[in-house]
Amino acid sequence: MEKEDLIKHQKQQVYRILEKVYERKDKKSAYYIAEDTCLGRKVGIKQVQEEKSGKQKEEVKMLLKLSETTQYVPRIYDVVKQQNQIFMIMEHIEGKTLRKYLETEKEKIAQNHTSIFLKLCRILQQIELEHRDIKPENIILTKYQNGNCKDVFLIDFGLTSLYPFADEGTKGYQAPEQRKDTDYKIKAEKGNKVDMFACGMLLYEMIMGESAIEGKNYSLQEAIEEWTMFQELEAKGISQEEINFIKKCLAICPKDRFFDKKEMFYQYQNISNKEKLWKTNTRY
Repeated sequence: MEKEDLIKHQKQQVYRILEKVYERKDKKSAYYIAEDTCLGRKVGIKQVQEEKSGKQKEEVKMLLKLSETTQYVPRIYDVVKQQNQIFMIMEHIEGKTLRKYLETEKEKIAQNHTSIFLKLCRILQQIELEHRDIKPENIILTKYQNGNCKDVFLIDFGLTSLYPFADEGTKGYQAPEQRKDTDYKIKAEKGNKVDMFACGMLLYEMIMGESAIEGKNYSLQEAIEEWTMFQELEAKGISQEEINFIKKCLAICPKDRFFDKKEMFYQYQNISNKEKLWKTNTRY
């Protein structure tokens, strides 16, 4: 689909493509920024081939449900079928992905990782369900104000309502139970804790400015105590409390992680409050 192409709705609503944000190598899905020419606003458009329409219908249902509990996921406006393609028209979030910030402003992210992570945790405890693909590409940060990120949005819920253990998610953020080659396969139920594992990897990456597995050969079968990432965090000056928090997120067995996302949120909030108190009482 070229920049000048139009997507026409049967109600005479027209979406003009402004920018292609990404496209899969096999061209089975893509994401665009477009203009709703009827209402004069920018929208996001997720395109998939009709053969995957069942999966997209599930994502639409999920986003409609989630938008009732939190404002920090994109709202769905419409779904359009044209030829052999399905187009999901949704709210366009003005901002940049966490990945983009990590590529260009690592230090700013490291300095503000606590507030960003707390905002993400608030979203996760509000939606309750497992996202199953937490990674920097699926987190959008709005413009910074006074050195801090204004808002955090979570996007791409394509895996949320699907059963796990089909080697889903993204390498480097996958929990052991999301992979085929582990012994930690558990039922797809509300108590799943795959997002916690991804959050641990994400938190490390925001602090260190690089993926935890970048240039390393961590195996999820190894004892977590042998991972050098915790020594790297300690050398960076991260408190032992925060390191222990990350360790708990990354526990190989799901039962050893936090009880639920609310506990994860409150535990990290306590760490954040202690850090603020320490900085307030410390003379520089």
